[in-house]
Amino acid sequence: MAKIKFSLILLIAFITYSCDKTETMVENPETMVEDIFFSKNPDPTNDTFVNDNLENKMQWVSYMTAQVLLNNREARDQFQNEIDNSGGTNVFPLENLLGWNVIDQSFKNAFKDEFLLNYYEDYLCDDIGKPSGRITPPPVGSFPSDADYDTVLFEGYLATLIDEECFEFYAPNGFTTLPINVANNSNAPIKSTAHPLNNNATSNEGFKHTNFCFINHTTIDDNTLGSVILIRPYRMDSACDYSEYPFDFTGFLN
Repeated sequence: MAKIKFSLILLIAFITYSCDKTETMVENPETMVEDIFFSKNPDPTNDTFVNDNLENKMQWVSYMTAQVLLNNREARDQFQNEIDNSGGTNVFPLENLLGWNVIDQSFKNAFKDEFLLNYYEDYLCDDIGKPSGRITPPPVGSFPSDADYDTVLFEGYLATLIDEECFEFYAPNGFTTLPINVANNSNAPIKSTAHPLNNNATSNEGFKHTNFCFINHTTIDDNTLGSVILIRPYRMDSACDYSEYPFDFTGFLN
């Protein structure tokens, strides 16, 4: 009998706590976007899952970037400018084009459109190559009533890429401004890929983007010619120390 009474007390306490939490969320609708992310590693004990999840996230960023560069002139010119100002390294952080203080929003706006298109899977063409699974932005909790849901979703996604993951663009072959939607021009295709998170890898799967609806799976290595967009992590203080990867990310395709 004593055990039954104790169980009832615990049940009542749990229900009371749950109601209090619900009321708290309702009473505080202006929860900041930064407070509604979930962990980037749902199962930190599963190294394979964490690696695959991180690489897949980079593949999606690279994939969407290639689509933006192929189909938006203003965004492409902005990307080209970042490459030209990289001091010959062909490397710059995502925040230069997608950060919170970016003045020219051309690339960011085009990337948002591409993100929403892929997130809602509202494709205008069928059977095109794309990374596995879906884009996985953090769940959206409560937010200001006058805020746009898609904007909150997109900014939450960007925060994981820039603040939690610390990703950067790398164009191993450089980058040259290309024509828009010219399927038969040999200079037009852009390849996209991600760091394989393996110190010994000499190649990785990727995609060849010829135009909006013509995207094929491909393999990218040191012999791949033309414009290649690679997304890779970089270490920055304690926010992105990547201590679980004891090698230099800059070695791949360098």
